[in-house]
Amino acid sequence: MRNIAKTAMHIRHTQQKGFTLVELLVAIAIIAALASLAVMGTRIAFKAGDATACANNMRQIGTVYQGLVTDGIETGGSHPPGTLPPYEGTLDDGAGTDFVWWELIAEKLEYAERESGRFDWIVHPKETELQNPLSSKRVGGSGEFTSFNASKDTRGGFAYNAKLGGDDPSGEANLDNSVATSNLVDEGNTIVFAESDDDSDTAGYVFSSIKDAPQGNYKDGAHCYFFSGSVQLIKNTQLTDPRKFEFYTNPTEKNHDTVE
Repeated sequence: MRNIAKTAMHIRHTQQKGFTLVELLVAIAIIAALASLAVMGTRIAFKAGDATACANNMRQIGTVYQGLVTDGIETGGSHPPGTLPPYEGTLDDGAGTDFVWWELIAEKLEYAERESGRFDWIVHPKETELQNPLSSKRVGGSGEFTSFNASKDTRGGFAYNAKLGGDDPSGEANLDNSVATSNLVDEGNTIVFAESDDDSDTAGYVFSSIKDAPQGNYKDGAHCYFFSGSVQLIKNTQLTDPRKFEFYTNPTEKNHDTVE
């Protein structure tokens, strides 16, 4: 009897030291949940870092943009100092160099230079501030880059507010819009360019109306650069509401008489 009692006590002691199947499953579930939270936290941290980099890139581009406004650009006198550059056009530089706004920025940052009537990029666009860190696409594509094609190479970057430049929307004059800064309806609420939307099937360098405003790649909003110099993350629900922002100067107020 004494031996039987000792054996029973040993079995109970052994059972108390071990884990049941239920306990093991619970422990595994807890470890899996903690690992998932850790991965999620890491992703959120990386996303926040990319969002900060996106805003910093836009501020850098915006600084150069303000310089273009201050200095004016060579488009046959249509854009003297104090006017907003178009999103595309032709430079009056003797070679008739065609450009989109990205190339004007790239030239100022010494990423591209004019050569035989076009811009040659010294640095691949994806390595510059024109790349949106929040985008899954790469500006200029992922392969070898030689020259800029606005219709396909701008995805993964930033979209320009076309109504601040380009041809006269009334169709009455084939002029580059010389929009004086004094004619802006509201500088603090005028979006110059914004984070492109990866889901868009249009070129990333231009949007022409508030309904076409990029919806961005960060949660439910897009980073926008305002003419006042601020960068803000704007919710998509606000972007589609024309009462929120003055995306462009009213076409009737565009100033084509700034050149004496």
